[in-house]
Amino acid sequence: MENIIINIIICVIGLLGLFYGGEKLVAGSISTASIFKVNPQFIAITIIAFGTSFPELVVSINAVIDKSPGIAWGNVVGSNISNILLVLGLASLINPFSFKREAFTVNIFWLFTSTITFFLVSIGTKNISFYSGLAFIFILVLILSHVTYISKRNNQQKEIIGFEHNFSISKSILFIFFGIFILILSAEVLVNSAVKISSIVGVPETFIGLTVIAIGTSLPEITASIIAVKKGHSGIAIGNVIGSNIFNTLGIVGTAAIFSTADKFFVPKSFLIFDIPIMLISTLLFCLLIYYSDKISRNIGVLFIISYFVYIFLNLKIT
Repeated sequence: MENIIINIIICVIGLLGLFYGGEKLVAGSISTASIFKVNPQFIAITIIAFGTSFPELVVSINAVIDKSPGIAWGNVVGSNISNILLVLGLASLINPFSFKREAFTVNIFWLFTSTITFFLVSIGTKNISFYSGLAFIFILVLILSHVTYISKRNNQQKEIIGFEHNFSISKSILFIFFGIFILILSAEVLVNSAVKISSIVGVPETFIGLTVIAIGTSLPEITASIIAVKKGHSGIAIGNVIGSNIFNTLGIVGTAAIFSTADKFFVPKSFLIFDIPIMLISTLLFCLLIYYSDKISRNIGVLFIISYFVYIFLNLKIT
């Protein structure tokens, strides 16, 4: 009983750290985008997305090295589902937001392409080999190169008219790295405490990966997105989710396959028949929403959150 109480207190401290780090990260990123006259969405899809996805990378590498691939798979797949349904659901529930859909056409194309590639390889081969992992990382580099090229070509300075930075370049960059550091540290503290609580209660490894760890490592995305929306920068919230999910499916899975101590990074059977298809469906619906709509209302946010908890409930039944 005493251990549970201590870990709950640590969880609360971790949550406070997440909000503080998220605020610094968003503030520094917005200021940097203004200084360099680049679209804030580009900063979100690259720096913010990869920074907030770093906890997933660390957890997944540690999991495969420790021969716990179920946690790594649950972390990646669960994070991608929670990024769409929980992150955007909570952000729109707190503050409904609108956006310019044409600004995300290229990005959602790459999101769906990376997701369908991950789906076909996982379902088709039932594992991610060392060479498939290298191919995933190569595709990620190509996507980043293309997104960077498009951002430079468009040079959408009109997006940031009236969007003044408050900090110097050194202070802005310092805020970004400081915010990422606090987010990673807080997420690590929170996840470790949550895993200890879960182990005391007693739940399966894959379920821990899909829920406790996936939600825990998605907390940086949740925090950064909510703060961005509250500050009136919904494009950052959407870009954060898109970039994080691309990084998860290609960068993290690819890296986990390379570091896997087994010959291949095998996909758990339950993921093949339930979790990965759910991830594909939720990604497709998200892409369609962004492509055909220009806002995420509170009603959609409620639907997202309900869908997420239905998924968790069904997963618990299957597990």
